Amino acid sequence: MDWFTQVEALRRGGMPLADAVYSKERLVRAEAARHPDLTPRQERVLSRDPEPLVRALIAMRPGLDPDLADALSYDSDAHVLRAVAARLDLTDGQRARLARSEDAVVQSLIGRADAAAWLDGLPFEPEPAEGRKGLFR
Repeated sequence: MDWFTQVEALRRGGMPLADAVYSKERLVRAEAARHPDLTPRQERVLSRDPEPLVRALIAMRPGLDPDLADALSYDSDAHVLRAVAARLDLTDGQRARLARSEDAVVQSLIGRADAAAWLDGLPFEPEPAEGRKGLFR
């Protein structure tokens, strides 16, 4: 069964959510991350997914466990950090961690317009820190 057939089966209830969470297909796991019946354990599993899209979708979930939101604020992917920064329930610690990001969108989302403008004014994006993935815009 291809990924799209699996996604459609999950949407119709023809695929167990537990199977989708552990699927080899990243887009099936992404659909699972959006599922309203995801359990806290399944959220934890998907918050550590190797695919940034899946982690970002978990970070966007309403009512996300504060510990998971905190763990995701340490993520190295800019898209995940953007999703965390867009949350309305950021703690001071999360905001401080996000303030270290070299991504202009993250800086803007946490209310640091001057830092975002400075980053946007650079002729190219800063090199990612050693061991971190590159940043995307």
